[in-house]
Amino acid sequence: MITLTAPRKQTLLAMILSIIAGLSTGFTAEELAGEWDMKIETDGPPRLATLTFTKNSDGSFSGHWGSTELSKVTLEENKLTFVQTRRRRDREFSQTFTGTLKDGKLEGVLASEQSENKMTGARPVPKSPVLGHWDVRYQVRDRDIEARLRVSEKKDGSLHADWKQERGEHTITRVHFEEGQLTLDRTVKYEDNEFDVTHSGKIEGHKLAGTVITSFGEIEMKGARHGTELIGTWELTTTTDRGPRTRRLKVYSDLTGRYETFGRELPVELKLNEKKVSFDTEMRFGDRSFEFGLRGELEAGNKLTGELVTSRGSTAFTGVKLVKAKPLAAVGTWEFTRETNNGVRTSTLIIKDDKSGSYSFRDQDIALDTLSLEGDQVAFKVTLKFSDREIPLAFKGTVDESTLKGTWTTPRGEREATGKRKP
Repeated sequence: MITLTAPRKQTLLAMILSIIAGLSTGFTAEELAGEWDMKIETDGPPRLATLTFTKNSDGSFSGHWGSTELSKVTLEENKLTFVQTRRRRDREFSQTFTGTLKDGKLEGVLASEQSENKMTGARPVPKSPVLGHWDVRYQVRDRDIEARLRVSEKKDGSLHADWKQERGEHTITRVHFEEGQLTLDRTVKYEDNEFDVTHSGKIEGHKLAGTVITSFGEIEMKGARHGTELIGTWELTTTTDRGPRTRRLKVYSDLTGRYETFGRELPVELKLNEKKVSFDTEMRFGDRSFEFGLRGELEAGNKLTGELVTSRGSTAFTGVKLVKAKPLAAVGTWEFTRETNNGVRTSTLIIKDDKSGSYSFRDQDIALDTLSLEGDQVAFKVTLKFSDREIPLAFKGTVDESTLKGTWTTPRGEREATGKRKP
C-alpha cells in the first residue's frame, strides 16, 4: 500500500484536473454544426458576426461568415480553424481564426496582416415569443376596440410593455409571461374617468387569444403579431459600377435585427408603417463614424425594394426574403411492428441526412430506391427477395412528431403501417 503525503495528493489531484480540463476543450462535429453568435473585441465597441457551420456528407465542414463563404474549415481534435476572405473594391482581405470550444462557448483569435483580435461566441439565445408588437382587438358593448401592444425586454431581463389606443391614456402596471401565458394589468384614463383592466392570453406562434376583464365582465380578446411579413432574413442587392453587391438584413420577431455590411453586423430597430420599412443606425470605421439608414417598401412575393441612405447619397436596392428549407423530419431510425398469423413481425427503416437509407426485414437489409424527402413527407421503393421471387414494395408516409404513418403498396394491394422513432 502506497501512502501519499498531502503535497503529493495535491499534485496528483492537479494532474487529474488538468487532464479532465484538457479533454473538455475538444468538441465533436455535432457540437460545431449550426449557428454561432460571435463578438470580435476591438478598441471600440465589439463587432458582431454570425458563423454557420455545416457537416458535409464526406465528413468535412463548410461554413459561412454571414453571407460570405469560409474556406479551409478544419476541425482536428480540439482545434477549429477557418479563413474568411472579403473584397473591398479591387483588394482582398483575409483573416484566419484559430480557436476551441469549451463549456458551450467558441473562443479564439482572429488574425490578419494588420491585427489580432479576440473572438468569442455562443449559440444564439432565442427571443421570448412574447416580445414584439401585437395588434389586439376586442369589443366593449357595440364598440370595437383596436390597440397596439408592444412588449420589450429590459437589460435585467424583466419585461416592459406599452399600449397605444385611439382614445385615452394607457399605462401598463404589470406584465408577466410564463409557459406561453401572457398576463398584464392596464390603467386607463379617459376624460374624467379612470379604471383598471386585466388582460390574459395564450401565445401560440404569431397568434394571441384570451380575455379582457373589465367592469362590464369578461370579454374575448384576439391578437396577431405585427410585422410577420417582415420577419426573417433578407438578401439586399445593389448595383455598382463594379457589379452587383449583396448585403443581409436579419429581422427578429420583435422587429429588432442585424444589418450585415463590410463583414460586420449592426444592431438595428426597424419601423413598419403599413408596407413602409425603415431603420437608422451608425457605422464606425476606427475613429470615424457616419449615419446610415434604409427606406423601403414591402411588395408581394417576399420582396423589399427601396434605398440605402448615407450622408454621401442614396443607392437603390432590391431585396428578397431567404426561405429556410424545412427540416427533413423523416431522418432517423423507425421501427414498424405488425401482427400476423405467425406472430409479431418487426422491420426497421433507416433514413440518413444525406438522403440515403435502408430497410431491414427478417435477414434482409435493402437499400432504398427513389427515396423522396420533403418536409414531413417521405416516399421510397424496395424490392424484397424470397428464394427465386422478387416482391416490389412502395411506401408513402407522413411524420407526426415521433410517429411515421403511411401506406405500403404491394402486389396484393395496400395496407396501412405505423412506425415509431427509435432513440
